[in-house]
This record gives sequence, C-alpha cells and structure tokens, in this order.
Amino acid sequence: MFDKEKYSKAVERSGLKGTFIAREIGMNYNVYVQKCKGYNYWKVDEAMRVSKVLKLRNHERDAIFFAPEVSKMPPSEEEAVNVQ
Repeated sequence: MFDKEKYSKAVERSGLKGTFIAREIGMNYNVYVQKCKGYNYWKVDEAMRVSKVLKLRNHERDAIFFAPEVSKMPPSEEEAVNVQ
C-alpha cells in the first residue's frame, strides 16, 4: 500500500515540486497527481524512479511504496484541492 503522508513528507524534505518530479520520472503531471492522491497505484519501476529523484534510502522507499497497511479511506475534497 502507498503511504501518502510519508510520501508528502519526503517530497517536502526534498524541496522539489511535483511538476519537476513528474518530468524527471517521465510521467504526465496529471497522472503523477492521481498517484500521489492514491487514486492510481504506483508501479514498481515508477516507485524506483521517484525514489531515485527524491534520494530515498531503501527503508524509506519501502515504508512509502510497500507499506503493510495504510488507511484505505479515499482522499477528502480538501486534499484533492491542495496538491502542489
């Protein structure tokens, strides 16, 4: 399961913008946003590419993209509006 909170914190720590990350991993920005919101699943190769851009360590990557259990609640309308 994808841990949105940990991912958001990793992006914030990196100082990178979503548009830059999407471009660096070769992904359309709108698709990237959908994955960040949890609407679409991250493929393993995408998780690896974004981990490289964010300079995540293996344990950080695993905690974000392969979390054992994360809330399955859909994002709120407020979260949907507040994407960088």
